[in-house]
Amino acid sequence: MKMRWLLTFAINISFMLITACGNELCSNDIVEKIDSPDNSKSAVIFIRACGATTSDSYHLSILEEDQNLSNEKGNIYISQGKFEIDWSDDTNLHVSYYSSKIFKQETEFQDVKIEYEYKKILSDMI
Repeated sequence: MKMRWLLTFAINISFMLITACGNELCSNDIVEKIDSPDNSKSAVIFIRACGATTSDSYHLSILEEDQNLSNEKGNIYISQGKFEIDWSDDTNLHVSYYSSKIFKQETEFQDVKIEYEYKKILSDMI
């Protein structure tokens, strides 16, 4: 009985420590930041790394002009591979992606519409 209680206690403490650390185990490295034509927003591509047991992933967030990138996941798009972005105008963002492993793909954020285009790369054609 005492051993079971001790094991339960150890598991609970471990869980609390892991969840308390949360995003502190991860880091975001900005690859590119492109301002909207009216400079009211920025589209930020970044690589998110969360330790040796997970693969790095590519993220996209749209931020307001005075907002900094936080240590969070992308709010628009997350994939295993690289992608490119460009603003068509103040409220339309175009994403060209090359990876078929997509984890998040929003089509709207506030007043911005996001459109996606899959682009094959040479290795896909072989």
